Amino acid sequence: MYSKPQPEPNLQANYLAKLMQRYGRTYQQDEHIFDHGDLTRNLHYLVSGQVQLVKNGTVIRTIEAGEYFGEMALLSNLPAVADAIVTSAQAEVVLIYPDNIETLLLDEPKVAMKFLRLMATRLQTHSD
Repeated sequence: MYSKPQPEPNLQANYLAKLMQRYGRTYQQDEHIFDHGDLTRNLHYLVSGQVQLVKNGTVIRTIEAGEYFGEMALLSNLPAVADAIVTSAQAEVVLIYPDNIETLLLDEPKVAMKFLRLMATRLQTHSD
């Protein structure tokens, strides 16, 4: 499946705290972050907790802390293909809006490389 990126201590401690203050949101268990068909274009980064992507009642992916989700809708400009549902007691999520993606990638090269490697892996998996 997908390789789980390993959170970097400096990124977790400093940069994520700043991102949570500016763009973060805390969701409660069973709350939907987005739904199938939504025209959301945000990239989501799960800081803590667990989220499942559910399509037609089937879990298609479980997201753990340190992983991105929502990137396919962002990159393809298509509606969300699944519901994103919080399965832990709480989940802290950084919402990165399309207008802020470029700034994030330019300001944090390590974040940019991690994101690009993840996207390459997913694209390769989907094309196999």
